[in-house]
Amino acid sequence: MKKRILAVEQSYLIQDIILKALKFSGEGAEVIPARTAKEAMGYLSMRDHTQLPSLIILSTELPDTNGYMLARLIKENTATGHIPIVMISSRDNEVDIDRAFECGVNDYIVKGPELRYLPDKVKALFDTYERKSEELILVADDSVLIVNLIRFALEQRGYKVNTALDGESAYERALLLGPSLIILDLVMPKVDGFTFLEKLRAEPSTKEIPVIVLTGFSGKRELDRLPAFHVARVLKKPFDNVTLALEVDDILDHRHPKNGSEVRVEVSEES
Repeated sequence: MKKRILAVEQSYLIQDIILKALKFSGEGAEVIPARTAKEAMGYLSMRDHTQLPSLIILSTELPDTNGYMLARLIKENTATGHIPIVMISSRDNEVDIDRAFECGVNDYIVKGPELRYLPDKVKALFDTYERKSEELILVADDSVLIVNLIRFALEQRGYKVNTALDGESAYERALLLGPSLIILDLVMPKVDGFTFLEKLRAEPSTKEIPVIVLTGFSGKRELDRLPAFHVARVLKKPFDNVTLALEVDDILDHRHPKNGSEVRVEVSEES
């Protein structure tokens, strides 16, 4: 599938700089320019999933709203939440950068000399999201709310997600699907988390799957049992979904070293 980049920037000069910065040899991509948030949302709403952009470059300064609001709208939409966003801004301070990442932005570049790094950041995000689309995460928790929150957070980052609401079905799915990683609650019906881990580690086909444990336990006795099962991380409830997603990224990134494919960019007249 051909890659598309939606570049949302009101300045024709910056649009031109972006296009020139992205013109390098490699895998083909098409840039669709948009100058307003309304224009960008119109483009996104009229496309099916096969025609959506692979990446969005988004300015914080737009004539009809700010880029933070647009980023949040894109990330909160189930049809577009998986699309990575590179935000470009004239502001170089921690408050604005933190605000961007809170809105779901994947990278942040200050307008000016830093725009020369844009091709490298685009390549890195393409590589990362292509790899993530092949990763399956199994989420096992008896809370439908928690399962759906985790699913949304991970699907926003490009992962495929399967879920289970009890330990028995979680183990069956682990055997059947061979997930890249499992997120596991310790307190579940039918089969609890500790029994699940015992069975998982005893089975040759699943014993190497990394596991992130979610737990409300604070007692030393329960937590001291976990190292024997070689869990990758332990997160105490309540937890932050952004933190959880970053932990998933870190674990899987160490299993899959980055490659260096390149991207050639073409300019589309469509807006």
